[in-house]
Amino acid sequence: GQLIYGQENKFINTFFLRKWYEKLIKFLVSSPDVVISPSKWLLDFYTKKGFFKNSGKKVLPNSVDQTSNQRTESEKLRFLYVGQVGGYKGIFTLLNVFKDLDYELHIAGDGKDLEKAKEFKKDNIIFHGRLDKKELENIYSNSDILIFSSLTYENCPMAILRAFSFGLPVIGSRIGGVSELIEGNVTGW
Repeated sequence: GQLIYGQENKFINTFFLRKWYEKLIKFLVSSPDVVISPSKWLLDFYTKKGFFKNSGKKVLPNSVDQTSNQRTESEKLRFLYVGQVGGYKGIFTLLNVFKDLDYELHIAGDGKDLEKAKEFKKDNIIFHGRLDKKELENIYSNSDILIFSSLTYENCPMAILRAFSFGLPVIGSRIGGVSELIEGNVTGW
Protein backbone atom coordinates (compact mmCIF):
# COMPACT_ATOMS: atom_id res chain seq x y z
CA GLY A 1 0.00 0.00 0.00
CA GLN A 2 2.42 2.77 0.90
CA LEU A 3 5.27 4.00 -1.21
CA ILE A 4 7.48 6.05 1.08
CA TYR A 5 9.82 8.68 -0.32
CA GLY A 6 13.40 7.38 -0.47
CA GLN A 7 12.30 3.73 -0.29
CA GLU A 8 11.27 3.27 -3.91
CA ASN A 9 14.08 0.75 -4.56
CA LYS A 10 13.74 -1.23 -1.34
CA PHE A 11 13.26 -4.98 -1.63
CA ILE A 12 9.49 -4.83 -0.95
CA ASN A 13 9.02 -2.57 -3.99
CA THR A 14 11.27 -4.55 -6.37
CA PHE A 15 10.56 -8.14 -5.27
CA PHE A 16 9.62 -10.47 -8.14
CA LEU A 17 6.19 -11.22 -6.59
CA ARG A 18 5.42 -7.50 -6.74
CA LYS A 19 6.33 -7.46 -10.42
CA TRP A 20 4.10 -10.51 -11.08
CA TYR A 21 1.27 -8.81 -9.22
CA GLU A 22 1.61 -5.70 -11.40
CA LYS A 23 1.51 -7.85 -14.56
CA LEU A 24 -1.62 -9.62 -13.34
CA ILE A 25 -3.36 -6.32 -12.57
CA LYS A 26 -2.38 -4.91 -15.99
CA PHE A 27 -3.91 -7.99 -17.61
CA LEU A 28 -7.11 -7.82 -15.53
CA VAL A 29 -7.62 -4.05 -15.82
CA SER A 30 -6.35 -3.81 -19.39
CA SER A 31 -7.23 -0.47 -20.95
CA PRO A 32 -10.67 0.92 -20.16
CA ASP A 33 -12.02 3.63 -22.46
CA VAL A 34 -11.19 6.42 -20.00
CA VAL A 35 -9.13 6.60 -16.82
CA ILE A 36 -9.87 9.41 -14.37
CA SER A 37 -7.21 10.22 -11.78
CA PRO A 38 -7.35 12.74 -8.92
CA SER A 39 -3.75 13.81 -9.63
CA LYS A 40 -1.40 14.04 -12.58
CA TRP A 41 1.27 12.43 -10.41
CA LEU A 42 -0.79 9.24 -9.92
CA LEU A 43 -1.74 9.06 -13.60
CA ASP A 44 1.92 9.45 -14.62
CA PHE A 45 2.96 6.85 -12.02
CA TYR A 46 0.76 4.17 -13.57
CA THR A 47 1.38 5.26 -17.16
CA LYS A 48 5.15 4.84 -16.63
CA LYS A 49 4.45 1.31 -15.36
CA GLY A 50 2.65 0.50 -18.62
CA PHE A 51 -0.95 0.74 -17.41
CA PHE A 52 -3.78 2.17 -19.55
CA LYS A 53 -1.82 2.26 -22.83
CA ASN A 54 -4.94 2.63 -25.01
CA SER A 55 -7.10 4.59 -22.59
CA GLY A 56 -8.12 8.20 -22.67
CA LYS A 57 -6.72 9.92 -19.58
CA LYS A 58 -8.18 12.75 -17.52
CA VAL A 59 -7.12 14.39 -14.25
CA LEU A 60 -10.07 15.38 -12.08
CA PRO A 61 -9.03 16.45 -8.56
CA ASN A 62 -11.13 15.65 -5.52
CA SER A 63 -13.36 18.43 -4.27
CA VAL A 64 -14.81 19.65 -0.98
CA ASP A 65 -17.79 21.76 -0.06
CA GLN A 66 -16.70 25.40 0.28
CA THR A 67 -20.04 27.00 1.02
CA SER A 68 -19.66 28.62 4.44
CA ASN A 69 -16.23 27.96 5.86
CA GLN A 70 -15.12 30.87 8.05
CA ARG A 71 -11.91 31.31 10.03
CA THR A 72 -11.33 33.09 13.31
CA GLU A 73 -8.26 35.28 13.71
CA SER A 74 -5.74 35.04 16.53
CA GLU A 75 -2.63 36.92 17.62
CA LYS A 76 -0.43 33.81 17.71
CA LEU A 77 0.06 31.56 14.66
CA ARG A 78 -1.81 28.26 15.00
CA PHE A 79 -0.54 25.37 12.89
CA LEU A 80 -2.61 22.29 12.16
CA TYR A 81 -1.79 18.71 11.25
CA VAL A 82 -4.69 16.49 10.14
CA GLY A 83 -4.25 12.81 9.38
CA GLN A 84 -2.91 9.50 10.55
CA VAL A 85 -0.43 9.75 13.39
CA GLY A 86 2.32 7.56 12.02
CA GLY A 87 6.00 7.89 11.24
CA TYR A 88 5.34 7.57 7.50
CA LYS A 89 3.31 10.79 7.70
CA GLY A 90 6.32 12.78 8.95
CA ILE A 91 4.75 13.38 12.36
CA PHE A 92 7.98 12.88 14.33
CA THR A 93 9.91 15.35 12.19
CA LEU A 94 7.09 17.83 12.74
CA LEU A 95 7.03 17.24 16.51
CA ASN A 96 10.81 17.62 16.74
CA VAL A 97 10.54 21.01 15.07
CA PHE A 98 7.64 22.26 17.19
CA LYS A 99 9.09 21.18 20.53
CA ASP A 100 11.53 24.10 20.18
CA LEU A 101 9.03 26.66 18.82
CA ASP A 102 6.57 28.92 20.56
CA TYR A 103 3.77 28.41 18.01
CA GLU A 104 0.77 26.19 18.63
CA LEU A 105 0.58 22.89 16.78
CA HIS A 106 -2.81 21.16 16.81
CA ILE A 107 -2.82 17.50 15.83
CA ALA A 108 -6.13 16.00 14.70
CA GLY A 109 -6.09 12.29 14.05
CA ASP A 110 -5.15 8.95 15.48
CA GLY A 111 -3.00 6.05 14.45
CA LYS A 112 -0.55 3.42 15.56
CA ASP A 113 2.05 5.96 16.71
CA LEU A 114 -0.31 8.25 18.67
CA GLU A 115 0.96 7.23 22.12
CA LYS A 116 4.58 7.58 21.02
CA ALA A 117 3.79 11.01 19.53
CA LYS A 118 2.15 12.14 22.78
CA GLU A 119 5.54 11.79 24.48
CA PHE A 120 6.40 15.08 22.71
CA LYS A 121 3.48 16.84 24.41
CA LYS A 122 4.24 20.39 25.47
CA ASP A 123 1.97 23.36 26.12
CA ASN A 124 2.20 24.37 22.45
CA ILE A 125 1.51 20.85 21.06
CA ILE A 126 -2.13 19.86 21.43
CA PHE A 127 -3.45 16.41 20.53
CA HIS A 128 -7.15 16.27 19.66
CA GLY A 129 -7.42 12.64 18.58
CA ARG A 130 -9.93 11.55 15.96
CA LEU A 131 -12.57 14.23 15.35
CA ASP A 132 -16.03 14.08 13.85
CA LYS A 133 -16.94 16.34 10.91
CA LYS A 134 -18.21 19.25 13.04
CA GLU A 135 -15.18 19.16 15.37
CA LEU A 136 -12.85 18.99 12.37
CA GLU A 137 -14.53 22.02 10.79
CA ASN A 138 -14.07 23.86 14.08
CA ILE A 139 -10.36 23.10 14.27
CA TYR A 140 -9.81 24.17 10.63
CA SER A 141 -11.65 27.43 11.30
CA ASN A 142 -9.46 28.09 14.34
CA SER A 143 -6.13 27.44 12.59
CA ASP A 144 -3.86 29.56 10.42
CA ILE A 145 -1.68 27.12 8.46
CA LEU A 146 -2.02 23.43 7.65
CA ILE A 147 1.18 21.39 7.67
CA PHE A 148 1.10 18.32 5.45
CA SER A 149 4.35 16.56 6.32
CA SER A 150 3.77 13.16 4.71
CA LEU A 151 6.76 11.07 3.65
CA THR A 152 4.45 8.86 1.59
CA TYR A 153 3.58 9.57 -2.02
CA GLU A 154 0.15 11.12 -1.63
CA ASN A 155 -2.34 11.49 -4.43
CA CYS A 156 -4.86 14.31 -3.83
CA PRO A 157 -5.13 14.69 -0.03
CA MET A 158 -8.50 15.79 1.30
CA ALA A 159 -6.81 17.50 4.27
CA ILE A 160 -5.23 20.00 1.87
CA LEU A 161 -8.47 20.59 -0.03
CA ARG A 162 -10.34 21.17 3.25
CA ALA A 163 -7.65 23.63 4.35
CA PHE A 164 -8.10 25.58 1.12
CA SER A 165 -11.86 25.65 1.68
CA PHE A 166 -11.17 27.52 4.94
CA GLY A 167 -8.63 29.83 3.30
CA LEU A 168 -5.67 28.19 5.06
CA PRO A 169 -2.35 28.13 3.28
CA VAL A 170 -0.56 24.78 3.30
CA ILE A 171 3.05 23.82 3.94
CA GLY A 172 3.38 20.48 2.17
CA SER A 173 5.89 17.82 1.25
CA ARG A 174 7.06 18.13 -2.34
CA ILE A 175 6.28 14.54 -3.28
CA GLY A 176 3.47 12.81 -5.10
CA GLY A 177 0.41 14.86 -5.99
CA VAL A 178 0.81 17.36 -3.14
CA SER A 179 2.83 19.87 -5.16
CA GLU A 180 0.11 19.92 -7.86
CA LEU A 181 -2.32 21.34 -5.32
CA ILE A 182 -0.14 24.07 -3.82
CA GLU A 183 0.62 27.20 -5.79
CA GLY A 184 3.92 28.51 -4.36
CA ASN A 185 3.64 31.73 -2.33
CA VAL A 186 -0.08 31.88 -3.17
CA THR A 187 -1.82 28.91 -1.54
CA GLY A 188 1.20 27.68 0.39
CA TRP A 189 4.72 26.42 0.23
